[in-house]
Amino acid sequence: MTKQLVLAAVIATTSLASGSVLAMKNESTVSEYKPSISNFISPYISSVGMGNGLDGNGLGIRLGYKLSDNWGVVGDASFYDVDGNLTENGKKLETDYDGWMASIGPSYYINERLSVFATIGIAQLTGANYTYGDPYTVKMFNPEIHQLVDVTTRDKENLNTTANKNVVVGLGINYALGDYYVINAAYKRFSTDITMSSGNNTQAVDVFEVGFGFRF
Repeated sequence: MTKQLVLAAVIATTSLASGSVLAMKNESTVSEYKPSISNFISPYISSVGMGNGLDGNGLGIRLGYKLSDNWGVVGDASFYDVDGNLTENGKKLETDYDGWMASIGPSYYINERLSVFATIGIAQLTGANYTYGDPYTVKMFNPEIHQLVDVTTRDKENLNTTANKNVVVGLGINYALGDYYVINAAYKRFSTDITMSSGNNTQAVDVFEVGFGFRF
């Protein structure tokens, strides 16, 4: 009976010791992993304002990497569409524009969670504005009824195409929400020429971006 009690006591003591060691190991493992602001990835949405009735929106991705205690690098790329009520000499024009932007620049870390950044890059705008001519009727084959039918249509007139690249500059701020998430905002600006019937029209473009992402 005494041997059984001693054996039970040894087993209990061993189990408690093993459990304590395992718990300490798990706590040590958890505390060792701590995400840092050094890297982040953040999708973002953008609002594009071009004036003269043109505006749009876009989607992009931003990456950040910390190089030293206070300095890092930020890069981003996005696509956007622009539409609106462009007018010339009081006449409304149809519009179809889109583009992309890509930029890179330094970031400065104010503390472990807060950083500011400045970027420079390229912004491309392509598309056209145009008017529609008078409607007219043409004969077209309708496959559903297998015969020719009258269709009213209008041709594009006064077509002015635009395709150019310009320098875009920006400023932004990035803030870490706890250990895993970040939010950021940026403002960018560039100027672009839009071809009109009366000549080129220089437009100042304002871009506002807001993003939410992850630290890793």
